[in-house]
Amino acid sequence: MKTIPAFNHRIAQKRADGYHALRVWKVPATKKKMPRLRIKCGCCDEQVVIFYDEKGDDLEINGVFGSVENWREVLLPLLQAAPSASKRNTKKNTQRKKRS
Repeated sequence: MKTIPAFNHRIAQKRADGYHALRVWKVPATKKKMPRLRIKCGCCDEQVVIFYDEKGDDLEINGVFGSVENWREVLLPLLQAAPSASKRNTKKNTQRKKRS
């Protein structure tokens, strides 16, 4: 029986929502570098490198250094955004069609 890897490393793996799955590597700390996550696009070699402090105080994302709280203020509203109006309308339209 195969075990499912914790992170995806294979290119062009489709998700249920139609997008390519992100490829993630967790790289441990070395003598001179902090531990980091390398996140690559699912369909090409574009990447984002996130260096993090083991204490959880600060993050460096693609060379931009900031506290965890700063990154939360910037990224959390993006992750909590509501779906676009077109997606909501199509969902309502399919429910209306079923009722008729």
